Amino acid sequence: MVKRVFKLFFDFEKEEAWLNDMARHGWMMDSFFLGVYQFSEGPPEEYVYRIELLPQAAASAGSRPYLRFLEETGAEVVSTWFRWAYYRKKACDGDFEIYTDIGSRIGHYKRVACFMYPVCVLEWCMALIQGINFFMALADPYGVHVPAGFSLFFFMFGLLAGIGIFRAARRSQLQYRRLEREKIIQE
Repeated sequence: MVKRVFKLFFDFEKEEAWLNDMARHGWMMDSFFLGVYQFSEGPPEEYVYRIELLPQAAASAGSRPYLRFLEETGAEVVSTWFRWAYYRKKACDGDFEIYTDIGSRIGHYKRVACFMYPVCVLEWCMALIQGINFFMALADPYGVHVPAGFSLFFFMFGLLAGIGIFRAARRSQLQYRRLEREKIIQE
């Protein structure tokens, strides 16, 4: 049986937790594209999922050797989307951690924060444009504008999505700062 679920996540850790919860209930992620996850039914708790933001696009020549290396360790690259990679590994093979040392974890959280902050600003800029369109349509209802309701919907969506993205970026920033302090204490 195949199941498709549309769900938007801005925080990769929450998304990862959700995927692992789905796996615990017997739903294995097979693919992802633009918020649509495809699952197939399987034995509960068969896989452990991890998500990573790669330094380069997944299809680039720089990422391919790294993805092959992960597959050689027993992990499976389930899906990639731009720079995001979704992996799974059989739960019976033991723990599945991509980053085992503190330095690489810091680097990953920094990459996520540096990726998400500009996306947040872009989202808010698009929301601002829709907000301007909304007020222009209200001021001149007979002019040639995008319908006010359409602009209002996309203004609100952009505003709320920007807030979600900002919170995820801030959380990653706080995580890498916490890990940097922890690293200093350990040294």
